[in-house]
Amino acid sequence: MASVWKHPKSKYWTACFTDKDGRRMKKTSRMTNRTKALVFADKLEQAYRTRMSEATARKLISEAVSKQLGERIATATPREFAKEILARKKIETSPRTLVRYEEVIGRLIEFLGDKSDDEIQFVTRADLERFRDSEFAKYAPSTVNLSIKIVRMFFREALVREYIDSNPTLSLASVKKGNEPGKRPFTIEEIKSLIEVASLEWRGIILFGLYTGQRMSDIVSLTWANIDIQNKQVSFLTKKTTRRIVLPLLTPLQNFLAEIPAPDNATANLFPDAASVFYKAGRVGPLSAQFRKIMVACGIVKKASHKKRNEGQGMRRQVQKLSFHSLRHTATSMLKNAGVSDAVARDLIGHESAAVSASYTHIDMNTKRLALENLPGIE
Repeated sequence: MASVWKHPKSKYWTACFTDKDGRRMKKTSRMTNRTKALVFADKLEQAYRTRMSEATARKLISEAVSKQLGERIATATPREFAKEILARKKIETSPRTLVRYEEVIGRLIEFLGDKSDDEIQFVTRADLERFRDSEFAKYAPSTVNLSIKIVRMFFREALVREYIDSNPTLSLASVKKGNEPGKRPFTIEEIKSLIEVASLEWRGIILFGLYTGQRMSDIVSLTWANIDIQNKQVSFLTKKTTRRIVLPLLTPLQNFLAEIPAPDNATANLFPDAASVFYKAGRVGPLSAQFRKIMVACGIVKKASHKKRNEGQGMRRQVQKLSFHSLRHTATSMLKNAGVSDAVARDLIGHESAAVSASYTHIDMNTKRLALENLPGIE
């Protein structure tokens, strides 16, 4: 006969029942009401004694609980939960982060196939390991590990909402980074080549990338309100870390700003065309593609081949050694090569510095300016 039991440290009743082979079974009901949990236990025992599939059993149990007690067992399919969680993340995260969530969760739903329309609790660790391996066949390790983090968040939220009894991602391991070549800095000659073929707006974006060491999303989002011509500095909040950055405007940046007319509206974007593309897409992907065309135009990289590869299908994408982010590496490398201290270099680029945090060191504007002036000119 079915019964219920509750662990002293749990708020939920556990269903205790006997299956067809006489084995005593236990399953959490995820219910705090004893009467409802007992109905759940009775129906679960009936299901196991007839050896129906667990999916069918839970459907019948949910219907029975709903009919007798007016309450359905909380459940959802991966596809349904994906819509639920993405709708909530839309108001909780930045547009850029939301796009990443949509991409990864979308790939997960596609990978699960028919399981996407079954109850989410039937997704197993083995399913998620296979998804991780499929990601690893296509993407770089850092991208795969980011996907794993998002999948962990997905199932952690499902556990909070009591759609699952246990989290299948608890023992889902990340992938180890291999010996693939990473990104490298640009040379001065390469940067000069970029400047020569770039449009006026892209020339400014490249100069700001080199002489501030900031990310593309932060640079293309700059407005004239971020520029202090009188004090020769630029200030803004970074999108990734929401850290306030105040940097000196070196002569190459001042010269560029003198070339473009300042608008009457201080909130106007410094790089209007790039900003429009960025905000419309919600990510820097399209701008990265534009920058790659500039690199191709000056012969720094080869044009990507769209020819179908027999061997390449399903294989991991090759890590690109050069991208706009390489300007960030370039600035960092040049600062270190010029003998600038680690604390100052990290403060300029926006990296967290253990030295700065530990000593509460304040890097003044003059120190920053002297450090950045160590960067070689390219004009």
